[in-house]
Amino acid sequence: MTFICGVTEDELQKQVVNWLDVALPPGCIYHHSPNEGTRHVAFKRKLKLMGTKFGWPDLEIFVPGDESRVGISTSVFIELKRLKGGKLTPNQEEMRNRLLLAGCHWGLARSLDQVEEILQPIIKLRVNQCHHRGCKNGWVYAPDGEGCVQSEHCPKCDGKGYL
Repeated sequence: MTFICGVTEDELQKQVVNWLDVALPPGCIYHHSPNEGTRHVAFKRKLKLMGTKFGWPDLEIFVPGDESRVGISTSVFIELKRLKGGKLTPNQEEMRNRLLLAGCHWGLARSLDQVEEILQPIIKLRVNQCHHRGCKNGWVYAPDGEGCVQSEHCPKCDGKGYL
């Protein structure tokens, strides 16, 4: 799946979540905390009192040890930004620094390809993206990169995910 310049952060988030539903091993779980956007001051105060951390990344992924590449449970945080003009806020920079200090994985992604690049060395993903331009599915099921075992895949790359 190729990132298109006009894709908004919300559209990218939806693409990533759809891919995570297919790509993550069954033991992994992801979550999005909806703390972005413009809100009334009273509601922001309520969120803060309830524990919301402003600058929290868009996605958090929890990985059990048997699904991680290093054999120990871990967590991955991903901040998504649009390709042009998307930059970290001071709150996001502070949260990144605190999460890294706590030993978490943290990554900034501006495309689905970058999300896969962040996760590939950490998680035993169930899919490889198909980078063939004619592929309508965008990804193929490939446990441990051993080839496609589902029938729906790009016929031009023969289900390998890459030409």
